[in-house]
Amino acid sequence: FELENSIKETSTPAKPPKKTGFFNKSNYVNIFTSAVLLFISMCFMHFVLHCTYTTRVSYSGPSVVLSNQNPDGSLYIIDDFRQAYYWLNQNTDPKSKVMSWWDYGYQITGMANRTTIVDNNTWNNSHIALVGRAMASNESAAYSILRSLEVDYVLVIFGGVIGFSGDDINKFLWMVRISQGEFPRHISEPDYFSEEGAYTIGKDVSDTMKNSLMYKMCYYNFAKIRLSYQHPTGY
Repeated sequence: FELENSIKETSTPAKPPKKTGFFNKSNYVNIFTSAVLLFISMCFMHFVLHCTYTTRVSYSGPSVVLSNQNPDGSLYIIDDFRQAYYWLNQNTDPKSKVMSWWDYGYQITGMANRTTIVDNNTWNNSHIALVGRAMASNESAAYSILRSLEVDYVLVIFGGVIGFSGDDINKFLWMVRISQGEFPRHISEPDYFSEEGAYTIGKDVSDTMKNSLMYKMCYYNFAKIRLSYQHPTGY
């Protein structure tokens, strides 16, 4: 019996020793978990940096001083608004009245220190519509409105030279629509469209649009300006 037991003990194969050290199952799990956490952390960091950049570019810049990028990625500043208000402050009588679309009312009051006809707090829709009617009328009709409002200067924003799309020509249809609501006998929106029914400022522009105060002020002497050597003046 003792001999049989000793034979069984000697014939039983020895178990392989357990792996110890770095290359074991628990370490592989820890490495994988750490890699996943690192990847998630990097994604969060990238998201935060992206949000910070977007906020800085889109929301943090003042509306008076604009910025854009050159083809080489460098930044250039568009300071036309502030310079226009500074010119008004330095070259006009302190009692002068300035007519512009209501968007610029507070800026003219605050930076140029001049009285405006309408501003961002004008609740009288008829008053805003009258300014829109003046902008949409021909020079003779507009002059009568300006005299009745005792206006000394008219300010319009034109972005055709630098490619600024938020100018008054781009907003002009709203002036037409608002003034048409109050003065339907004098202003009709379809009159400012081309024969094809498009809102255009090119060769197909309607006579009503071309003779409006807004169009004439924005494109005054524009035909003498050459924006590119590849195109003639006025393009």
